[in-house]
Amino acid sequence: MDNNKYLTEVSRVLRSKGFEVAPFLEDNLPVLLNGEVACRVGSGGALFLRPEDLHTDEANELYHKVAPFSIMVSEYMNEMEKAPVLKASGLDERFKLLADFGGTVLAGREMEKGTGMQFVTWLWDYKRTGVTLGHYFGDGYQNAKKDFALRSGLVAVEKQFTPEQLTALYLCTSDALNYCLDISYEQDQLIRSAQSLIEETVPDLQQRIEAQQEQGQQYEQTM
Repeated sequence: MDNNKYLTEVSRVLRSKGFEVAPFLEDNLPVLLNGEVACRVGSGGALFLRPEDLHTDEANELYHKVAPFSIMVSEYMNEMEKAPVLKASGLDERFKLLADFGGTVLAGREMEKGTGMQFVTWLWDYKRTGVTLGHYFGDGYQNAKKDFALRSGLVAVEKQFTPEQLTALYLCTSDALNYCLDISYEQDQLIRSAQSLIEETVPDLQQRIEAQQEQGQQYEQTM
């Protein structure tokens, strides 16, 4: 994988997620906290620090927030580099075939002028010469992978929580942490790790929490 191309892409992704980054250097991309380097993204998605970088709790927290994105970008860029072209009638040949199972394909392509990637799932037609019913995800690589797993049957739909269910669970676990006095340390840590997974799974979690809380207040006012 071309390291300059990788650092350009991970820089774009991090900026789109609200992180502050400096122009990338020869072998790394500095990620900033209040204008100072908190961590660096190296080749292959690895993060590292140099002695002159920040060594604070806030920098450590930022390090762990950046890591999933640097790893994700490394994964899909490696996959895109080695994937064959998706051969389907009437389809732009820039699409690469990332996965094919159960009559469903996961494909991706690099957008023009450095504007990122586009990921999509399709169903093969009955002759497997063309694809149809595309679900497009823009930069949403993780969501595209999940959609592929569900559409292809690799993961059962009925075993998946909806964003609404996950939001409700998050609110319930927050109440447990805030108001239950008999929770053990081990239980506390398990709940917090579950909340972290929910935060990663539901990108607009905060907006959903506010919407559910508003609905609850409106219901109480009608009682």
